[in-house]
Amino acid sequence: MKIEVDVSSERGPLDTETGTISDLRVKHVVENVFWREGDRSGIAATGAIAAALGLSGPAAGMAMMSAEEMAEPVTRVEFRLGETQVEGLLWNWPFSEGDRVKVVGKRVEDGKFFALSVLDENKRLIVSYPHVSTGSWAHWVGVMKYTLMFSLPSAALYVLVAGFGSINETPWEWSSLRRFFYIFLSCVSVSCFIGIRIGSRFTRYARMADAIFKSLGWANGKYLNLRRITNLKKRAGDHPALGDTYFRY
Repeated sequence: MKIEVDVSSERGPLDTETGTISDLRVKHVVENVFWREGDRSGIAATGAIAAALGLSGPAAGMAMMSAEEMAEPVTRVEFRLGETQVEGLLWNWPFSEGDRVKVVGKRVEDGKFFALSVLDENKRLIVSYPHVSTGSWAHWVGVMKYTLMFSLPSAALYVLVAGFGSINETPWEWSSLRRFFYIFLSCVSVSCFIGIRIGSRFTRYARMADAIFKSLGWANGKYLNLRRITNLKKRAGDHPALGDTYFRY
């Protein structure tokens, strides 16, 4: 079974189909679903900028990202919904033969249905193409949240170290305070630039999430974060993968 999906093009509208799973075949594989042409060079270039500015931690992390294969465990599934043959490359597979599900994806000319998302509306569980869990607006809110969580303390520490290092060199004046403020602002700006560059590598998944949520009729799909929703609805005994590679809504 070979499934090729151009995630960057899935902005909607998407097709839906509902039925009972039969003739289920599941194959757990390890594949590279993250990188596309140009991603490695883009991450490497951003890492070079970070290194040139003295941000060794982010630079080292991006160097590793650009060098690794980034292969990860995913699930290839094939099943029938009535007369419809469904295939999909998904992040996980929490369903079984006989479950009634809805699939969201694309119908193709030979009658097959390529699923980008599968959900059980009774159990309120959903699994999608790898890395699809957050609408576009929620994605960028998360990017900026974690960028600032890292950059603000790091920039403040850098300024404090620089300040204590020069405290005995010259008397402190307003110009000195202004200089340290500019240093702080520059560090935060560079970190935000790096965060945006990394976050942009995931925008195609966020756009796919927008299309999936819209096809399901979910209001404000761009603002939905399935990880956060799942964490709010977790129950005792839930599988560890719930909230990581498949979700409750």
